[in-house]
Amino acid sequence: MLIQQAPSCQLANILATEIHIQQGRPDQAIWKLTNDGKFICSSAWNSIREKREKSRFSSLIWHRSIPFKSSFLLWRSLRGKLPTNDKLTTFGNEPVQCFCCNRPGMDDIEHIFNKGQFAAYVWRSFAAAAGITTDHTSLPHLINQWWSAKYNNDAHKLLLQATPILICWNLWKNRCASKYGGKLSNMSRVKYAIYKDSYKLMNTIFPQIKWPSNWKELTLMGERCIHDTKVTLVRWKKPPEQWVKINTDGSALDNLGKIGAGGILRDHTGRMLLAFATPLGEGTNIQAEVEAAFFGLSWSLEMGCRSIFWKLTHNC
Repeated sequence: MLIQQAPSCQLANILATEIHIQQGRPDQAIWKLTNDGKFICSSAWNSIREKREKSRFSSLIWHRSIPFKSSFLLWRSLRGKLPTNDKLTTFGNEPVQCFCCNRPGMDDIEHIFNKGQFAAYVWRSFAAAAGITTDHTSLPHLINQWWSAKYNNDAHKLLLQATPILICWNLWKNRCASKYGGKLSNMSRVKYAIYKDSYKLMNTIFPQIKWPSNWKELTLMGERCIHDTKVTLVRWKKPPEQWVKINTDGSALDNLGKIGAGGILRDHTGRMLLAFATPLGEGTNIQAEVEAAFFGLSWSLEMGCRSIFWKLTHNC
């Protein structure tokens, strides 16, 4: 900014000024110009920061269908960034016993999420059905036991990834409801909430499967899912000589919802003459297909085509 703002008469004096913060060490330029000759904050940050490699935890904490608030809580807990009572003592507050267990214990991250009587029982309840042995040495190690477990398919993998996140989220909710809401810790309520969150997740990602109404059966079904791949041959059939063929299709996000159309026009050799894709506003699936056909045929006629075959894309 000095080069851009300082008057030219003063620039030489400014640049010649030495500022020795540490005696005996020469000045060093930290905030450098970028390749296009500008100062930007990101260039300064990239010059001084220490880049860390992405850990395996980082990739497994986040999933587009797992609620962000749940993943963010686990991310904070693994870094010791939660307002537990042991943290608050550093501000001069008196230490307080935990709010989640019947037995006394320090209200810290390991106790709330891992080693406390309440937390340990919840983990065992879900780990037993999933066939996972937990040792509770530390929270990162406990979660790694879930994320390192062998999975059989994508549904089973998601279940093993999501369950530790959802367990920690509901343990935290239970602790806060007890501390701030005056509610007593309730094991059945927490276990049901974890199952319900897992059920919603699996039903969202794999809606074609009818998931059972209890955790043990849900886990077994997740393990036994089979990915069935079907291959259907689709072949475009050429029109007769001197004819053209247009294939169109339309779709709706919801029926009723936003609709769109697309199509392709080719001659008898397969050469493409026209291709289009266009939004059509609001409507139904049938409306989208009709308007796609009308749109494509109208363009074909405007191009001078008179001998036209028309087909939906899935009936080539």
